[in-house]
Amino acid sequence: MSDPFSLLPYALAASRGSVDDTDINALIAAGLTLLQRSASLVRKMSRGNAAILLPTAPSFFTAIAACEGRAAVLVNPLAAASEIQWQLDDSAVSSIFTIEALLLRLDERSMRERTVVLLDDAPHTATVIEGGKRVRIDLGSHHGLPLIGDPDVRGSD
Repeated sequence: MSDPFSLLPYALAASRGSVDDTDINALIAAGLTLLQRSASLVRKMSRGNAAILLPTAPSFFTAIAACEGRAAVLVNPLAAASEIQWQLDDSAVSSIFTIEALLLRLDERSMRERTVVLLDDAPHTATVIEGGKRVRIDLGSHHGLPLIGDPDVRGSD
């Protein structure tokens, strides 16, 4: 990649800021760590789009980073359950980033056919649900996120 800052998560990490008192570097690194530690999620994401069904929260940035430059369907958590299902089906979503409280918005078929990632405890842990099984993944043992790029590249702002 010629300019890592052209990807939103990396540009955010380079800002060295925070979201709701959570270090943005930790949130972005947690998303990348999730991909490194969940091969089943990576396989599922390669077969379709990802959806982000989250309220405004720091975990949103972990989900964006886990999409790793792929387009993500942003689903309004306030939408009716039938509208959420339609968006997931219409967009060929294979994986969903959400939280435990919003699982009730997903129908049984969505839970069975898609990989669901719960980010209630991001950037520390995530829970991957696939085939009815829950696997807890430690996201907190990463060692920062070193970024090297040229902030003066045209369009980097």
